[in-house]
Amino acid sequence: MKKIFRYLAMAVLGMAFALPAAHSAEAAKLAVIPLIMNSGVEDPQGLKPIVYSEAVSKIFKYPAYDLADSDVVKKAALAQQDKLFTKEGLSAVCDAAGAEIALAMSVDNFTWEEARQTSNSPTTICDFRGKFATYNKITGKFKLDHSYDNEEFETGALSPRYDWAHNALGRYFRILPRDVAGK
Repeated sequence: MKKIFRYLAMAVLGMAFALPAAHSAEAAKLAVIPLIMNSGVEDPQGLKPIVYSEAVSKIFKYPAYDLADSDVVKKAALAQQDKLFTKEGLSAVCDAAGAEIALAMSVDNFTWEEARQTSNSPTTICDFRGKFATYNKITGKFKLDHSYDNEEFETGALSPRYDWAHNALGRYFRILPRDVAGK
């Protein structure tokens, strides 16, 4: 029995010395451009950028991703204005921020309206349109998605406090960047 414990203790000590020497991969530097909203999109409480940044922070966590300085990213994005959703524009943001990956998202239209269809239950129609672009400097891959969705949801059984429209928008913010993260 003593031999078993000795071997077990030697194995634990061996692991304790070997793990710090193990090579760890460096975190990919990520430039996240703040949410760009069209002037026609209403956001009286300012929730949309908060929902976007919360979704991004949950998907791109520190050990795997290191976020670039947000002030540098904002300045580089403002310098690209019209070319931001092109390969060259995101490449310039990567160069300015010292990042390997850049992602940008815009909301061009986000409206919801309560409507009664043929059924007795009220429905909400949510119209979402936007762009999502990513650029990976290491692989040279550029991807631009024009997202649009006219989702209809029966809201008769929901609590009045449930904000279905903003939850649907949060779902877009979580789904689109997951392709970049590979999750």
